[in-house]
Amino acid sequence: MKKQEQLQLEQTKTKLDSELERLKKAIPKDKLDEVIEQALSTEVDYNFAIDKKGNKFPGRITHISLKQ
Repeated sequence: MKKQEQLQLEQTKTKLDSELERLKKAIPKDKLDEVIEQALSTEVDYNFAIDKKGNKFPGRITHISLKQ
């Protein structure tokens, strides 16, 4: 029974370490509004092609109109 408890403890520690590492990338509450505003104001055009050499060819330029 002791070996099973030790295995359970090791698995829990591994999972905890993994979650703590993932949380390092989380957005802090005090910067949340700033990050949301930045994401909404950044335009991204996903219309592009990539050839076999890795060259990127832009597609049509689209504009997002945000009506407020």
